Amino acid sequence: MLEGKDLAENEIKSYEKNVRESWVVKELKESRNFKGGFDRGLWFGLGHGALVSLTKGKEPWTLKHKKSDSDAT
Repeated sequence: MLEGKDLAENEIKSYEKNVRESWVVKELKESRNFKGGFDRGLWFGLGHGALVSLTKGKEPWTLKHKKSDSDAT
């Protein structure tokens, strides 16, 4: 029987596997670049957002945010 640290590690691995096999990862990938375009201005963000919506996350780049989400609120 698993106890303590082994049990926690097993639960985390099981949770991660279940999330990766669910709809969650697909949906997150489709929208991962949407917000990043707005760091470069409204018009760029709108154009880039339209592109991301059309390609459903298949663009070969990932835009990085200038600050974390918690700093932006």
